[in-house]
Amino acid sequence: MRTFVFLTLLFASGISCSLGAQEAMPATNDTNAEKTRYTPKDRISSSEYKLSNERIEKINAVLKRYYDKHVDLESKEVIDEIKNEIQKFVPLKPAQELDSRSPFAIQNSLIGKVNEKYGMTPDQIRKTAEKDAVKKYPMAKRNEVVKVHFKRGRSIHSVSGHYYGFGLGGKSVRLDSRNVPLFDMLPESKALFDQNFNAEMRKNFVNEQVREYMKQRRKYAEELFSAEYAKIRKKNEKSGYLYHSNSWEPAENVLNAGLAEMVKKAKVRAELERLEKEAKEKARKEAGGNQEKPKEDNQDEDY
Repeated sequence: MRTFVFLTLLFASGISCSLGAQEAMPATNDTNAEKTRYTPKDRISSSEYKLSNERIEKINAVLKRYYDKHVDLESKEVIDEIKNEIQKFVPLKPAQELDSRSPFAIQNSLIGKVNEKYGMTPDQIRKTAEKDAVKKYPMAKRNEVVKVHFKRGRSIHSVSGHYYGFGLGGKSVRLDSRNVPLFDMLPESKALFDQNFNAEMRKNFVNEQVREYMKQRRKYAEELFSAEYAKIRKKNEKSGYLYHSNSWEPAENVLNAGLAEMVKKAKVRAELERLEKEAKEKARKEAGGNQEKPKEDNQDEDY
C-alpha cells in the first residue's frame, strides 16, 4: 500500500469510481477532451512515515548491537532480551486494531463529499458551457456596430463601425467605409464573422470547460484522499503499527524479519571466521615444518 503509487484517486466518473493504474475521464461528445488520462502522483512519500521510520531504525540498531556482540541470536534468552529492549519504545503487539481500509474503501467513503462540491456530469457541464460559448463568441449581424482588434506588424489596433458584410473575395470585413482583412484579426474578432472559425472557438471553449471542471474535481478528490489517509497513518502509528515493506505491520513482525536476516548474516560471518582460522592454522603449521634446525655447538671447533 506504499503511498498508493498509481492509485486512482479521481472519482472522475461523477457517480462511480474504480481502482486502477490509470483511469480515463468519462465519455463525452468530444474525443479530444477525453484523451487525457490521469495518473495520480505519489502524494504520500516515505518521509511522511516519520514515526515508523524512526522505530524501524531503532529496531535495526538493537539487532546490530547484538550481532556485533557475537551472541547466539537464536537463543531464547537473547531474543527475550532484544524484545524487552524494543518494547521500551514500541509495543510488539499493538492493543488497538489496525485500520486496514483499502484504497477502494477510502474512495467510496469520500464519493459523497466529492459529489457535494463537484456533482455535475460531463454532459451537464457541456450543456452549460455551450450556452456560455454562444455569449462569449457571438456572430455579428449586419448593420450592427462592432469593435474589432487586428494586428499590424507588432502593434494591436482597434476599430469600430457598422458591419456591412464581407469585402470583395470574402477575405475582409467592411466596417463603415473601411475594409479590415480577416487574416489580420485577433481570434475573438475573427470569430464574429467567420462561421466555421466561430464554431471551432465555441467547441474549444466547451471542451476546455469540461476539462477544467474535471481537473478541479480530481484535485479535490486527491486532497480529500490524502487528508483521510494521513489520519489513517497517524492513527496506525500511534497504535504502534509500523509501515514496513509496503504494508502495515506490528513491531513483532518487523523484528522477526530483521532477526531472521541477522541470523543468516551471523552464520555467514561464523563460517568465514572458521575458514579464516583454519587457513591461518594451516599456514602456521606449514611455516613451522619448514624452519631450519638451529646449529649445535661444535665442541671440537678450533678457536
